[in-house]
Amino acid sequence: MIINLKEVSHQPYEIDCDVEIPATFYENSEIRELKNIHVKGYLVLNYEDNIEYNLDISGLMVIPNSFTLADYPYEFSCNVCETVNDFDNFYDKLKNTLDIIEILWQNIVLEVPIQVGESNEEPIKSGDGWELASEDNKKIDPRLAPLQELLKDKKEVEDK
Repeated sequence: MIINLKEVSHQPYEIDCDVEIPATFYENSEIRELKNIHVKGYLVLNYEDNIEYNLDISGLMVIPNSFTLADYPYEFSCNVCETVNDFDNFYDKLKNTLDIIEILWQNIVLEVPIQVGESNEEPIKSGDGWELASEDNKKIDPRLAPLQELLKDKKEVEDK
């Protein structure tokens, strides 16, 4: 979302629009997809030439279910109120514009929950080249079988 800084002065610049976050931002994160991102708020250039913004960001992120790893739609909403004095990362001096997509992305990432899904769902027990081990179906690697013998001997000595 590019903002022309000529329009941002000491009067608030109102923002009320839908934004699309490029997929390159979230391809190395837990987020699988972002949908319906809406931003509402304002930007203002304060008297110290810092940019102050107060934004409400809402939308839908698709993240993996913690139990099944299936897509899980998660609605989020956050309010961001900050003052930026070093906005060179977002500022294009030649065009005198400010791209706030990076600011939005940094705050959306903070909204990703640690765990989502219903705990009564059946967890994944195997995948490509792996299987969940339990005490009931514990398999001993044949290469480690001699060590198992040593552990049995040690336990017998401790029991005496």
